[in-house]
Amino acid sequence: MDGVLIDSGAHHRAAWRALLDELGVVPAEPDYWRLTIGRPSVEAVPLLLGRETSWAEAQRLAARKQEHYRRLAGGGPVLVRGVAEFVTDLAARSVPRAVASSASRHDVDTLLTRARLRDRFEVVVAAEDVRHGKPDPEVYLLAAGRLGVAPEQCLVFSRGRRRARRRGFRRSLMASVSTSDFWTDLYARGADGWDIRQPTPPLVEFMDHTPPAPGRVAVPGCGRGHDVRFLARRGYAAVGFDFSTTALAEARALAKTDNVTAEFVERDLFTLGLDYGHAFDGIWEYTCFCAIEPRRRAEYVRTMSAILKPGGWLLACFFPMRRRAAGPPFPVSEREVRRLFAPGFRIERAYAPRSVRPRQGQEWMVLLRKVC
Repeated sequence: MDGVLIDSGAHHRAAWRALLDELGVVPAEPDYWRLTIGRPSVEAVPLLLGRETSWAEAQRLAARKQEHYRRLAGGGPVLVRGVAEFVTDLAARSVPRAVASSASRHDVDTLLTRARLRDRFEVVVAAEDVRHGKPDPEVYLLAAGRLGVAPEQCLVFSRGRRRARRRGFRRSLMASVSTSDFWTDLYARGADGWDIRQPTPPLVEFMDHTPPAPGRVAVPGCGRGHDVRFLARRGYAAVGFDFSTTALAEARALAKTDNVTAEFVERDLFTLGLDYGHAFDGIWEYTCFCAIEPRRRAEYVRTMSAILKPGGWLLACFFPMRRRAAGPPFPVSEREVRRLFAPGFRIERAYAPRSVRPRQGQEWMVLLRKVC
């Protein structure tokens, strides 16, 4: 239900705001609370304050934030904007409605009751009702069955779409992967499972053994900038590009915390050729190629060629190399990579790198050289 009916982050955001107000701290960024996403409170405190803190101070302030959160949460859950009106309208039109959740029945009923939504749903399916939890689609199938509606006639509103699509459910309209809203929403909800919270191990290993000559390096789709900061520490003039304001705000904050000089630019990567023609000695690619719409991959290659200097290098760790459920990430194949890059690039090295355990065997490290 979280992110679909209930906005559990609202009380957390308000609690951080209350703490900063107590301390007389004015946030440097309007979306300051995004710096807290996916981090323990004790790690978020110095980022929000914009200064280093002792561990004791961070713990004390994190505990105070939690006090604010408990006070605010006592007033009941916050609904996702427009949900109450939307569900009421569905009920008025006699559209069948169900909640399919992985939470316990007690928690689901409690939340829906406190949100004054329990009587708006004819069917509620909870963890106790199914043998297989999400991502298995059983919870959706059971909800559809109890509504008496065929799965292909159901519309699912979910934070993720893969499990619903596996069994023929239609999905609600979602922002395209080609829009910043799609990625900003994922960062805002902490649904950023691609972020491993460290520099990419295959990149680190490559730079340890066969680093290219120092120069200006572009990192498209840089996210929180872990690889950008790593390259900057290794002496490269690294520039990270992303069009998620959330990701870039966190990237800049992390660079400041780490005292690393790196540049982060909010930009649609497909427009880079307009202002960055032949501007870079090298490019580092990781989880950007697999995140864009597959039909735009040839356009991606043309853009990378346009921003590289003649003879420049493009180091890429392509992922995932196995067919998966509907993306993103969208699957990649060696054959496709060779076909798309062949006209303007020469492959100098290609091998299976040592990856983080969940991605082992699904990555392909390639060093390409621009030849025309």
